[in-house]
Amino acid sequence: MLKNLIFDFGGVLIDWDPHAVYDPYFNDAERCSWFMEHICTQSFILEGDAGKPVPQVCEEHAARHPEWAEPIRMFWTHWPEMITGPIPGMYALLKQLKAQGFHLWGLTNWGRETFRLVRDTFPAFRLLEGMVVSSEEGVIKPDPRIYRILLERYGLRPEESVFVDDRAPNADAARALGMDAIVFENSDRLAQELAGRYKIKL
Repeated sequence: MLKNLIFDFGGVLIDWDPHAVYDPYFNDAERCSWFMEHICTQSFILEGDAGKPVPQVCEEHAARHPEWAEPIRMFWTHWPEMITGPIPGMYALLKQLKAQGFHLWGLTNWGRETFRLVRDTFPAFRLLEGMVVSSEEGVIKPDPRIYRILLERYGLRPEESVFVDDRAPNADAARALGMDAIVFENSDRLAQELAGRYKIKL
């Protein structure tokens, strides 16, 4: 029986897009793409998500790539501009789920300093009963340890829980621990998935 719905944040509850900063900065699609693929990479971002202070990550990276120092530092100094708003429809969907008695939780890869900038900004966070943030734990998805932290901290049964994330490897890791999981596309599709799998009226 489904009791718990666990949500990733970036790409599920909040739209986070570095291109909002870097596209106008470079004003050159090819150069911007190269920077995102080779400099501002997923591994660079995950350093902050894993717990290293984001300003420190940027300074260390700028020292390694001095020719890109300015845009690298912008990852921290202009970070709030990368948050383009809530994912359409998700706050309303969470309110519906909560009203029907489901327990809502959060599990996210996010840097400590950057999460502080948005934690009190988005109403969806206030609907959650608890959350686990990777930078506060020193471990990131899809490492199974972070899922276990959430389950054990809040006393959740995997078989009573579904995890929603926009990245398939993170969903696969949840399934490996006995949870159901849905790869997020948009709020309408998520509502359809929940209604179909669990006969929830949405």
